[in-house]
Amino acid sequence: MILMLHNAYRGGGGENVSASLEAGLLDDAGLLSRYEVVENHRISRMGPIEKTAAALRSAYDLDGAGRRLDALLEGPARGARLVHVQNFFPLITPAIHEASRDRGIPSIQHLRNFRVSCVNAKFFRSGRVCEKCLGGNAWHGVVHGCHQRGRLAGAMVARMIEDSRRRSVWERVDAFITMADIGMEKAVEEGIQRERIYSKPNFIGDTSDQLDPPSESRDFLFVGRLVPHKGVETVVDAWLASMVDSPFRLVIVGDGSSRASIERRLEECGAGADSVVLLGELPHAEVLGLMASARCVVQPAEWYETFGRTVVEAFSRGRPVLASGIGALVDLVDETTGVRVEVGSDSSWAAAFDQVASDDRWVEDTGCHAREIYEARFTPERNLEALKRIYRAILDRAGVEVPEMLQPVEPAPAGVHYSAWL
Repeated sequence: MILMLHNAYRGGGGENVSASLEAGLLDDAGLLSRYEVVENHRISRMGPIEKTAAALRSAYDLDGAGRRLDALLEGPARGARLVHVQNFFPLITPAIHEASRDRGIPSIQHLRNFRVSCVNAKFFRSGRVCEKCLGGNAWHGVVHGCHQRGRLAGAMVARMIEDSRRRSVWERVDAFITMADIGMEKAVEEGIQRERIYSKPNFIGDTSDQLDPPSESRDFLFVGRLVPHKGVETVVDAWLASMVDSPFRLVIVGDGSSRASIERRLEECGAGADSVVLLGELPHAEVLGLMASARCVVQPAEWYETFGRTVVEAFSRGRPVLASGIGALVDLVDETTGVRVEVGSDSSWAAAFDQVASDDRWVEDTGCHAREIYEARFTPERNLEALKRIYRAILDRAGVEVPEMLQPVEPAPAGVHYSAWL
């Protein structure tokens, strides 16, 4: 019934994981016709001429999208009634939605980032949030060099954004899915109608039945890419200023461009650097094990996180979370599940560290409530229910015959946060 398409990222990441998990969920439920993944590493194997041609098509490849859909609909995805697009960039292109509509099949665009508006898909530039291209002119992102691969790559993305706006591509999409209020609000500011947007979180499938009490641990855990917009340098600075003489440790899992500056900072600190442990990248199973033995998890993002997978993984392990009050983290973390910290503030982070270090009872209570929130909202079962309700609502609006297995399902409401109906 569902044809799901995803342009996978070469470097992996949460979007790839979330898309794959959703496809597996639908497959197990008998709702998936086909999960088609396009790999970005194809680009690295292209010759100069082929690479140039691909770049020229990257804005809006309607012919390519049509051929791709026809091949799937005439073969492995025969009978699909709905096209669900996860990531379209760069090889699928937004034209997939026009191609789908031309074939009489409604389509969904999952908004896992801000690619429809922003050259770097983050709304983040020069160490701070930037919305200059939102609903305006994406060529600003080229002028400011916002794309990590340079201005030429940025120009290709800007062209895609502007061509999609000019062609009113997003008006051809039957529905959108966002994971939090921030995604919905920025989509509305881009010009997408709220009544076509559905809110649904990601889910976490791996849980632990035996959870150690968080108050027994002395480890504060950060998991993520070590890059400026993730805020890890702010956390390290706050830790070295306030916690080096405590019995606690800041354990950092991940790698990235900020690692060298963190290592330099630790060298300058001297003996106090022993309270910060850099573990680099680790297998996912090991990361979950570290969460299950941590006192809390820290999420210091300084950009608009669109969901916060690490937060929900921490909840599934019964761990409170210290998180910046920005983006989707506002949806997830409050005083009942952790501490909401002022973005980029060393003093606010220091106060949060002190609260978690000094109050074992608070750590236990918030950890228990975090686990309850996970079980109520972020399990595979709850997510399958949400997907079914969203699909039912879209098929009803599109006037497409509803498959028998979805007929008893109540349609999901559009334009409201998932906590209001899930």
